Amino acid sequence: MRIRISQPLINKDEFLEYLNNILSNNEFSYGKYLELLEMEFKKYVGVRYSLATSSGTSALLAAFASLDLKPGDKFIVPSFTFIASASSGVFLGYIPIFADIDEETYNIRVDEVKEKLEEDDKIRAIVVVHLYGLPADIGKIVKIAKEYGVYIIEDCAQALGAEYHNRKVGTFGDVAIFSFYPTKIITTGEGGMLVTNNEDIYLKAKAFINHGRADNSYLHKSLGLNFRMSNLNAALGVVQIKELDKIIEKRRIIARIYNENLKDLVIVPKEPNYMRHVYNIYTIRVKSTVRDRLISYLINKGIEAKIYYPIPLHMQPVFKKYSYNKRLKYVEKICKEVLSIPIHPAMNEEEIHYVIDSIKKFFGYES
Repeated sequence: MRIRISQPLINKDEFLEYLNNILSNNEFSYGKYLELLEMEFKKYVGVRYSLATSSGTSALLAAFASLDLKPGDKFIVPSFTFIASASSGVFLGYIPIFADIDEETYNIRVDEVKEKLEEDDKIRAIVVVHLYGLPADIGKIVKIAKEYGVYIIEDCAQALGAEYHNRKVGTFGDVAIFSFYPTKIITTGEGGMLVTNNEDIYLKAKAFINHGRADNSYLHKSLGLNFRMSNLNAALGVVQIKELDKIIEKRRIIARIYNENLKDLVIVPKEPNYMRHVYNIYTIRVKSTVRDRLISYLINKGIEAKIYYPIPLHMQPVFKKYSYNKRLKYVEKICKEVLSIPIHPAMNEEEIHYVIDSIKKFFGYES
């Protein structure tokens, strides 16, 4: 038996129908599926504007580029996240200020956000990452951001459908991004989405991903790149967005089964009662002395297990000049203890319990 850590659930017949339609109409770049994906996405999240991009990273670049920031301005970003959360801003000349995380949620610590804003008046933005599918404490961060007059970029790459006080993530900040990489809630192969309620931000981002032009003319009013999503990629997303709530509910069901069966052996994910976790990644914690052995054991059993993320951003060589040799207590502890196990809507009951039984056997418990 081989169980992947992630696997998209796609109606292949419907996608092939869309593919044939694209081939017949020669609509590879622009087309109705791109328009439909953007329309359905903004309706689902609950925002005025949505912009499909070539990746979650290009959506982040567009998000930074759409704000009134100048080279040398600083932004706060959690150190425990994928590198794009920080590198996108650095590419555009902004300086990252790495923050520690909450030990239970793995998301950015609210008190650190306020402390850093008090210490440095050059900070102009906060990247709030909703890691693994669990919202950060975005409500409190919004209040702090308003107090200090800074922008919020929500990095919802792993959190499509997640909710904070019954409101979907991506609707709290000035601008938000999502990812459609194959390991995400839904996929377009490669792709992303930028959303906002601000028309000026939307228009700037739209120009940025299309070579700095407002339409397909040859008038370029600003610098930009080609970060557009193709109609072909969008068709794959349209197939899945129809089933989005079912996909998320299946993930939540698997997570509940995992939680109930593993809670006495490992630290399982937390879900505050005012949040809705979508479990894009199901991450447990064990002692650092045990983790590598457990990963090897699971892999030998045919169960894919990975570490998201083994090296904090403030310790990455590429960011050395921004780190100031400062220790981040919780990040450095947690990155040595986390490991992620399979969770996706294609998993069946046998596979779910095979994962559970394998972990139990590793710790010396027979089912």
